[in-house]
Amino acid sequence: MGELTSVEICAGAGGQALGLEQAGFRHQAAVEIDADACGTLRSNRGSEWKIIEDDVANVDGHAFHQVDLLAGGVPCPPFSIAGKQLGAGDDRDLFPQALRLVAEIAPRAVLLENVRGLGTRRFESYRCQVLARLRGLGYETWWDLVHASEHGVPQLRPRFVLVAVRQPWAGWFRWPEPLPGPAPTVGATLHDLMAAGGWPGAAAWSQRAGTIAPTIVGGSKKHGAAAQADRPHGGEAAGFPRFLGYRRPQDSRLPPGRERLPAAGCQIARHGHRCCPVPGQRVTGSGRCGASCQPGLGEWAQAAIRGMSRPLRQHQ
Repeated sequence: MGELTSVEICAGAGGQALGLEQAGFRHQAAVEIDADACGTLRSNRGSEWKIIEDDVANVDGHAFHQVDLLAGGVPCPPFSIAGKQLGAGDDRDLFPQALRLVAEIAPRAVLLENVRGLGTRRFESYRCQVLARLRGLGYETWWDLVHASEHGVPQLRPRFVLVAVRQPWAGWFRWPEPLPGPAPTVGATLHDLMAAGGWPGAAAWSQRAGTIAPTIVGGSKKHGAAAQADRPHGGEAAGFPRFLGYRRPQDSRLPPGRERLPAAGCQIARHGHRCCPVPGQRVTGSGRCGASCQPGLGEWAQAAIRGMSRPLRQHQ
């Protein structure tokens, strides 16, 4: 039985790609246009993945014909409130390029994630066009809203996920069930990290942070570092900072309840565990962490594709 292969587009800092690697996929390529993000990818997986620093529009899918999975997190601004929800009218909309690559690569399965705004009535016609194109290419299709907190990530992170699978493997697909029990809290997840430098307030901070984190958004070079987006779901009242920095809590002059998380804390809160180092300054480093898709979603994809993996391997 051969290994399962994949191509990741809009790879960012590699969160979803890492999860898929952990799920047993070997990446034929990881495509990303941002130089800082590509630096992170090369630093962590440069010897194992083919890193393509280029616009997705310039990628020839024929070079990766019939890999098992095409995955990615195409840009969210066209469908997010912050991005003005311009949809197809936004030049950052890369769904057309993703669909072009599906046609050229002819993967057995497709996994694309985006913000939940894509699932609203406003974009019903847009979704229908995407599904019609995929069905025309011979895929069975599904959309669903997936909550990262239901799959081991201590953060409010709803993602609208598109899955498309060709026959004969489509009949094996099932949406994974949420993990049993409550979601892990920020305090429990980050306590050891916050206490690592001997900070005496770590235990009290951990108790205050006794809920999941708000949505950590990526920020940008234009707007600044990663920040919380949904303050009612944790926020500063739970001991989660508005802005994420590199200073240890004991070195900060911020009052109690406004401690800054180190970059690793942002990463763990986003992903559920420490994964790969994310080098860079506060805007680029924490921004890449905030914008990156969770490895947890890749691990979720493992569960989603587990039911298909056996027939995928049998028909290789």
